[in-house]
Amino acid sequence: MLDRCTGRQLKELLALASTDEKTAQNWLLEVGDVEQLEYLLTEMCAGTGQSGAALLKAVCLPDTPLDTLVAIKSTAKRLAVTAEGPRREAAATLLYHLTVAAALAARG
Repeated sequence: MLDRCTGRQLKELLALASTDEKTAQNWLLEVGDVEQLEYLLTEMCAGTGQSGAALLKAVCLPDTPLDTLVAIKSTAKRLAVTAEGPRREAAATLLYHLTVAAALAARG
């Protein structure tokens, strides 16, 4: 899904999540790499039975049920609150925004 975004679109999406424009935005752009994003999310989900790849796949599939997207959004919020360090917080924030965007795109 991220591959279809232009650099400007991705930058604008990530800026929405930024609280500290100079620091947070740079970390968000860095985790725009899908493999890095999957790794960080999987690391943060350790012990929960979830993986970053599975979460991202569910968010990107057009037929993911709305209740699943809501659950992923809640997971992303929890991950952002408990994140250790700006990279992990950025990864969780990006997952949150991707989930909201997926729900809006699929369900209006």
